[in-house]
Amino acid sequence: MSYQISNFDFSTKQPLQLISCLSPSWGGLEMVADEMVGLFLRNQQKFMFICLAGSPLHQRLQQYQVPCLAISQLSLWSMYQVNQFLSSLNLAALSVHKLADLRFFMPLMIKNKKIKIVGYSHSFIAVNKNDFLHRWLYRRLDVLVALTNLHMQNLLQHLPIAPEKMCIIPNSVDRFLFSKKNKIPQFKKSLGFLESDILVGLVSRLDPGKGQLMALKALAHIKQKGSHSVKLVFVGQNTLHETDFESELKSFIEKNNLKQDVYFLGHRNDIAPVVASFDILIQPSKAETFGRSIIEGMSAAVPVISTQAGGVPDILQNEWNGLLVSPENDEELAQAIEKLIVNTALRVRLVQQAELDVAQKYDKTQVHQLVMDLYRSADRSELHASVG
Repeated sequence: MSYQISNFDFSTKQPLQLISCLSPSWGGLEMVADEMVGLFLRNQQKFMFICLAGSPLHQRLQQYQVPCLAISQLSLWSMYQVNQFLSSLNLAALSVHKLADLRFFMPLMIKNKKIKIVGYSHSFIAVNKNDFLHRWLYRRLDVLVALTNLHMQNLLQHLPIAPEKMCIIPNSVDRFLFSKKNKIPQFKKSLGFLESDILVGLVSRLDPGKGQLMALKALAHIKQKGSHSVKLVFVGQNTLHETDFESELKSFIEKNNLKQDVYFLGHRNDIAPVVASFDILIQPSKAETFGRSIIEGMSAAVPVISTQAGGVPDILQNEWNGLLVSPENDEELAQAIEKLIVNTALRVRLVQQAELDVAQKYDKTQVHQLVMDLYRSADRSELHASVG
């Protein structure tokens, strides 16, 4: 058997929701899929999660003890077996968090004409996908969820999807959790820094596209001037199954005499109080569809600097609720950090507006209600009406 099932009640006759994320990694995409588990549990939805056996998602689902179908490998044989099993269930909807996996469920989509298909896109697309296969897949899709307006426009440009099938549901933040009230006492001291040091944090997996090297170059510029004592904290670890980028970063640190100014915090489960303990949060990615840490910093009343990349300008507006710099421009990043250090009035104004924007647009309760609205009816025609 190419799959295993755990914690599933085979006697149930209730309509079943399927959540699929066939990813071996752990990042923003997987986090959103993981959050849907908690959302469905709170709303007493009958569901089964479909994932790759041994993946970080699979390990988390085993801890939750929720119904899970774990696929040992992606192959034509596993596709046949999994889709045969799923066709025997009373299915209401299939939510796919990795759009490439739509092909894996084609047999189910062909056989079960009534099941709602909801796709979640977590990245911009650079290649037009207008071949016969993609045209069929996206005709069969009932809803495609984008994270921002810029993201939606990108998808409409590159995918054969009708505008009336699109909707925007952003990532969300728990404002109670990500609050300045939860900052860690003497956090700087615990890292070996002085309380007077300016702590700049970057929360992301260690990856060339996430901008850690740009952050180090900006730090080198600031240190060369000698006007401010800035310390940089990286929160995260190497991207799973990819090169050891941390070693490259540490090599740069050694060559540029930054060893006393940078701290690798690694993976943290208590990310909210860590974010709240920063003086400034930066997100210097080369490309970023959304940037979850941006809204987390905004919620925690930490001034945010990000690169003007991907969907970020839909979240962060320069000198309104944060600062924007050009991608891969370390000098601009250094200037933005220094600007926030010396301009207290600007810092306070940005933080106040950011907190208001988070409450209005990204509050967890509001966003989760938008998600549940997609599944409120078993009638596909009503689903289209609610989205359109």
